[in-house]
Amino acid sequence: MKRHTLKSYAGPATAWRSQMSAGCCAALFAMVCLCGLFGTMPVQAAEQTGTQVAQGELQPRYRFSNDTVTFGPASRPTQSSDTPSSNAPRQQTPAPAPARNQVAPDPASAQSMPAPTTPAQPGATPEGFALGQGDVIGFSIVGQPDMKTSAFLSPEGTVALPLIGEVKLGGLNPVQAQKVVADAYIEGGYFRNPQVNITIEEFRSRQVSVLGSVNRPGRYALKTRTTVLDMLAEAEGINQAGSNIVTVIRKTDAGEQRFNIDVNDLVQSPGQLQSFQLDAGDIVYVPEAEKFYIYGEVRRPDQYKFKPGMTVMQAISRGGGVTERGSNSRVEVRRTSADGETETYKADLTDTIQPDDVIFVKERFF
Repeated sequence: MKRHTLKSYAGPATAWRSQMSAGCCAALFAMVCLCGLFGTMPVQAAEQTGTQVAQGELQPRYRFSNDTVTFGPASRPTQSSDTPSSNAPRQQTPAPAPARNQVAPDPASAQSMPAPTTPAQPGATPEGFALGQGDVIGFSIVGQPDMKTSAFLSPEGTVALPLIGEVKLGGLNPVQAQKVVADAYIEGGYFRNPQVNITIEEFRSRQVSVLGSVNRPGRYALKTRTTVLDMLAEAEGINQAGSNIVTVIRKTDAGEQRFNIDVNDLVQSPGQLQSFQLDAGDIVYVPEAEKFYIYGEVRRPDQYKFKPGMTVMQAISRGGGVTERGSNSRVEVRRTSADGETETYKADLTDTIQPDDVIFVKERFF
């Protein structure tokens, strides 16, 4: 085998070097292209894996222009709207547009709309009632809880209020009294624009008399919007002898008027409870109820309250029933007619009795 020396290859070595240089340049250019290609992959991979990369914080990447390699910040690849990133910031859903036939409210017109009014409560103070001697008022100033108090009018029509002392309110309705009191606080230098509230708690100057078969007859102060049931409750109700038909006597300019009111109808009929309200000077009279009498062979012979439609059997039941010696088939009823004559007849258990009837239960034969 022949040995070759460098000297023998001196000539061709120069050509080999030039070929080698050209190949290296081509390989270097290919490597640079590959680096530029793979350099953009971390950015795309970061976005595909959910890694957020803020704009302006990207590392310099390679850019290619006319086969020339330059350096600079690589632009962020644009995401397709069809495949959004899972960790991308959520966009707020816009509010739905109003329907075609729906009109958006105008702010100016909304402010001009009146506020809903609150229905008057049973205890509301009527503006037409004038304050008088003995009336009890409730006094308060908005935003001043220490000023809240109750006071009554003196015989002179004055009332003592905090800071300003005696103020004359007799003959004024609550609205007029509020203005007088507010002006007194302004003139005294205590408040600039006080919002004074005055309500009438008791009308002691306006009274109603309750008489007849009640547990506590007497004169009672008329409160605001007082009904017949309210006044009967003040008198502790109708006693056992009282009737459910109440008479209200009222004096008017045209003369005296009388109203017969069935208490049961006020309670049982809807809407009738507040239908009749009392006025100052009214008289509520509860007469005694119509009665019937029962004696003979019954357990509790006595007089009892009559109710329309009551039968003989129901009347005997009120008397405790027939004794061991009594007979249900031997019952007599004594009745006084309109001309004053008394009649006695044999009654069946299903017969209807009348007021002032006298029922007599006889002994049985055996």
